[in-house]
Amino acid sequence: MLENLRQKTISAYGGNAEDTPSMFSYVKANHHLVPAQFGVSAPRSQFPVTSVTAAVVREYRLRQCWGGQHPPPQQEPWKHGHCAENQSLPSVVAWCEYLDLENVVIGTLAVDKSGKFVSMCKNCLSYVYFRILEKHPTWKVFDICTGKFFR
Repeated sequence: MLENLRQKTISAYGGNAEDTPSMFSYVKANHHLVPAQFGVSAPRSQFPVTSVTAAVVREYRLRQCWGGQHPPPQQEPWKHGHCAENQSLPSVVAWCEYLDLENVVIGTLAVDKSGKFVSMCKNCLSYVYFRILEKHPTWKVFDICTGKFFR
């Protein structure tokens, strides 16, 4: 499904992979009532119009991930909220919280625009440790690319 999203997105950009989002993600919890979520990286901010759009997208994602808190310092060259997983992961977390689930395993997979699997970035790991696992100690997050469980 993630590969289909990547290919359809590239097609929507006229086949020009250079203009497409740099990352795509798929996140799913181990509960049948929680729908899988997809994400794409925030727009690039090279031009004035996309700069404003990118800032709005990142701010929305920051609110979804961190609420009113400030995220910890960036661990990557890109800003918090840019990653595709910053779009898909908070939606799955919100569903699991709404359903008041325990012992949840959330699997996440990201690919770059070429289709290569990519491990979760350090900014997203901050969200996993400081917002998800700290609040829900019975949950686990599984990075499918690396095969690592975070608890």
